[in-house]
Amino acid sequence: MAASEAGSPNFTYQQQGPGARNPKAHFSGMTGGSRRFLCGLLIAWLCVISLESCGGSSAEVTTSGLGAGYRYAPSAELGTALVQTATGDVVARCPKGWMETMDVKNAPQIALWLVKEDYSASISFTPIAMDPALYATLKKDGLRSVAKVSLNLKKDYAQDSVKVIQETEYFRLNNRDFAAYEYSAGASDVVRVVVFDTGSRFMECVVMPATAPRDAEEIHRDFIVQQSVLASMVLR
Repeated sequence: MAASEAGSPNFTYQQQGPGARNPKAHFSGMTGGSRRFLCGLLIAWLCVISLESCGGSSAEVTTSGLGAGYRYAPSAELGTALVQTATGDVVARCPKGWMETMDVKNAPQIALWLVKEDYSASISFTPIAMDPALYATLKKDGLRSVAKVSLNLKKDYAQDSVKVIQETEYFRLNNRDFAAYEYSAGASDVVRVVVFDTGSRFMECVVMPATAPRDAEEIHRDFIVQQSVLASMVLR
């Protein structure tokens, strides 16, 4: 599932008193899908706030170096062709054996979509839709909160069938911060989600299996490809 829906209306966030957090949704005139998305985003964010206020947190890993010892070292071969989002804020090199695609009718929310030539997997870049006030709040909170919101949205959509395979880990590529986690839903293969800040919005980069089952080695290779694309990325 993409974490955002194209054209999703904004909702406002207001700060009332020291440390108070009171998100308010404006649902008038929204479609059913928009209402469900915004309710999901609001609930996911409130879950993050609730966990933090109670002192609860999941296991987390901070990755340093990202050299050959890191399991997803950015070592995949990339082509010379550049791919970019429609707005041009994310530019990267297309990996060899992959191609750019789009589906404006069925997946308009995906800003950049790469598909493996054998159609076994895809890498998508999708903005997490939110209004400027919430973006500013989460920017202050950091990628820890963004990753939790992202994961909670997946859990909400999948009706508790989501199983976390890799808890959130943090790493840097080219002096840019990222947070990543891995999960599976039902009988599906493992999905890896990386969240980052473009400077004006939060983005998810997702490796999604298109065919199943795939062996662990193939999944690992696709995650390395994702890491390599992220390492080649330029933000504008």
